[in-house]
Amino acid sequence: MRILQLLLVGILLGVALLWLRRGNLPTAAASRERTQVPSSPAQAHSDSPIPSRQLQPRGRPGVRSTPTATPFHAFADSLNPTSQHTRSTLTNLCVMTLLSDLLLTHPEMSDADLVAAVAGMGIPEERIRERLAGYPRGEASLTDIYERADQIPALAAVRVAAERCGLPSDPTSDCLLDCFRFVAGTGELVDFLGTIRSALAATPDIPGLAAEADRLGREQVEARDVFDRAYRERFLLRHGLTEAQTEALLGELRALQAPAATVDDLYLPRKSSTP
Repeated sequence: MRILQLLLVGILLGVALLWLRRGNLPTAAASRERTQVPSSPAQAHSDSPIPSRQLQPRGRPGVRSTPTATPFHAFADSLNPTSQHTRSTLTNLCVMTLLSDLLLTHPEMSDADLVAAVAGMGIPEERIRERLAGYPRGEASLTDIYERADQIPALAAVRVAAERCGLPSDPTSDCLLDCFRFVAGTGELVDFLGTIRSALAATPDIPGLAAEADRLGREQVEARDVFDRAYRERFLLRHGLTEAQTEALLGELRALQAPAATVDDLYLPRKSSTP
């Protein structure tokens, strides 16, 4: 039993290190089947936070603002330096969300134009290209994504929760898509941290592992809090929700999970025909 515990800890730590180096996509690889066990949360390729930018409020629901995912990298900048997994996830979510924002209003943008537009917001081109390499391609519209989501019980439950909070069913708004991202991203990151923490806590007599398990526990708490704060800002400023709507919505979404959601369920694809 002792040998098995040591092997488990070694495997988990090795996999975590591999994720940090490779920079996997947030909430799943595009090729992953919905029936598979979800992969790790995204990990960034640099510990330096992406520069923050000021959000502009939408003014009223149903009117999209300038593409921005400022809360993700702004809050990544405020994280404890040891919260590497959470920082990585937020920075990758920032790039992926900015790409989706742009494609919602300009679906024919080429890869070169997407890179230039996101880089113009202060994000390093290398990081954008790394995310773009795994970004979904296809012809699906936002309406197509929502119709497909209705056939996935976990995502259909997110729509029902949003409607309970007074969000209108709007096939032209990506507000529901942000609800999907909040549920899938928070659940995957927190579960990932919890899995490693449990494995480390199972071998408390190994020097250093108990302290690392405690640190991961603190990062779990920080991850939940920072996802709440980041998406709260996005619901308020991009989607024009009221304070009351936003608090009610987050309260509903915290109780949900969507572990099988893929990038195809969470982001608008870039057109297959664009270079």
